[in-house]
Amino acid sequence: MNIVHSTTHTKMPKNVLVLKCSVKSEGGASNKLIARVLAKLNAGSDAVVVTTHDLGTDSLPPINGAFCAAMWSPEKSPEQAETLAKAMAFIEDLRAADVVVIGCPIYNFGPAATLKSFFDMVVMNNVTFKYVDGAPVGTLPEGKKAIICYSSAGTPVGGPSDFASGWLKHILGFIGIKDSTIVGVGCSAYPGQEDRDKQEEEQIAAL
Repeated sequence: MNIVHSTTHTKMPKNVLVLKCSVKSEGGASNKLIARVLAKLNAGSDAVVVTTHDLGTDSLPPINGAFCAAMWSPEKSPEQAETLAKAMAFIEDLRAADVVVIGCPIYNFGPAATLKSFFDMVVMNNVTFKYVDGAPVGTLPEGKKAIICYSSAGTPVGGPSDFASGWLKHILGFIGIKDSTIVGVGCSAYPGQEDRDKQEEEQIAAL
């Protein structure tokens, strides 16, 4: 689902791409964090245009042989172009975005399957990265920022059982988004929610 919202200002608008991944829709903790981050961005002096993809409700299938064959084919047939159409649309949204806000709920210590599928679709050799002197270089335009909205019931962000946030920061950097910030501390099932709320407010205020 692609939803575009805008606010009215006189400056050139800032393009914000939002990726929601919670299976709980608006009730999900990561989606609530996204709403708070967007409120902060909208409170700034820049106009904001928001494009949202709700991957939690519009589930993405894992890539398959047909997708890989289309991706690797130097000359795309009409059928192959159709196979890649959604991925290419996602890539154009990434290229256009100044800020990418990503919901990162933790499911069984890792990212949501739909978030993994999203990056499997958009990480393409000679499209979002290329090899220069034997080393990969991200090809998305410079200057982008990512805000990762992290939520979990029992996995602290950056802890030994968090296999999502490090992977997400790495893959963002791999395609050229080097500036990424995590909002959220996790462990919502544990005591101490007031302290966690305070930490998250401080993180959002610093954006």
